[in-house]
Amino acid sequence: MNAANTTEQEIRFSLLELLKEHSVVCHEEDMGEGQKAIFASFTMGTKDPIEFDYIFNLVKSASKFEMAHYNYQSYVELSGLVNKDNEKDLAWMISKINPFLPLGSFGIFDRLGSLYWKQNTLLDKKLSSEQLSSTIIAEAVFSQSVIMDFRDTLLNFLLNRKSAEDCLRENKWSKLMFP
Repeated sequence: MNAANTTEQEIRFSLLELLKEHSVVCHEEDMGEGQKAIFASFTMGTKDPIEFDYIFNLVKSASKFEMAHYNYQSYVELSGLVNKDNEKDLAWMISKINPFLPLGSFGIFDRLGSLYWKQNTLLDKKLSSEQLSSTIIAEAVFSQSVIMDFRDTLLNFLLNRKSAEDCLRENKWSKLMFP
């Protein structure tokens, strides 16, 4: 396949095939305005497994720079337990975590009461669909790693198990957040 002529459809097909090879449950869905996204679900961990629901989306843009790139976006909702009572402390926790993350960030979608992980990456359209799919999978695995590092910390707070500061101080990365 000629890399210079890689289409979004070829990338989605290649990504779907790669996800299926790794036994990931996935499907393609129309997002409107000619955009399609791949939704994938998989479980990670054995002791206290977490189900990851990823949205792999190639966002279209009209800017000259972005016309030469795909804006790949992944989004994982981690919890729907955010409310007015815990939102301020959760935002404080996220403000302590996000500056140390090399890619992506945690956030709050207050209208839905959800805690999420989001990552955007520009991918060169000159890459082959196989190269683009492999990059997307590698970034998804990286995202999982970051999410797993902070998932229990954030959920313990949301489930009222401990205070925001206590949860952060017990995290393995607490020395970065509290030097």
